[in-house]
Amino acid sequence: MNEERKYGRTDFSPVAPLPEMPIDLADYRTLPPTLGKTETPVHVLRECVFDVHAAKQTPALQLKLHLRSGISATVLALDLFGLYGAVNQLELSHRGAGLIPDRSLCDTVPSNGLVRVTFRPAQPDGAAERLEEIVREINAASDSESRITLQFQSIERCEAKMVGIAA
Repeated sequence: MNEERKYGRTDFSPVAPLPEMPIDLADYRTLPPTLGKTETPVHVLRECVFDVHAAKQTPALQLKLHLRSGISATVLALDLFGLYGAVNQLELSHRGAGLIPDRSLCDTVPSNGLVRVTFRPAQPDGAAERLEEIVREINAASDSESRITLQFQSIERCEAKMVGIAA
């Protein structure tokens, strides 16, 4: 290869600013005095008040998981997959369209052996009634006659409640 190429090299050189060059696009005609001014009258609108907290909320299922100590992250991850599958099947058995994990409302790191996971319904219509029944069933899972059994190696106890999330 030739190291002495003439083109493609960058070198330092002095900067020579160009002289100022005015441009007049008016062709020596006088400009109208209203140029740049608003010719339409401005109407100030009245104050509009709205309540942000009155926004429509969708019910969601929040699970508070009490974890056993000394469990590996792999076992916990597999149990969370199994828990999602069980809770999703429970939603489907109540004629719902399934549950979707909501990462923005979940704990990413366990705190004092607790993790909160939140699932929002894929079908919001009638979700409040379905989720109320699911909460009752999960909270009664310790009973022997419960339809759902939440037996996982890393989860000691599971408490369910219904929360409202922004739609």
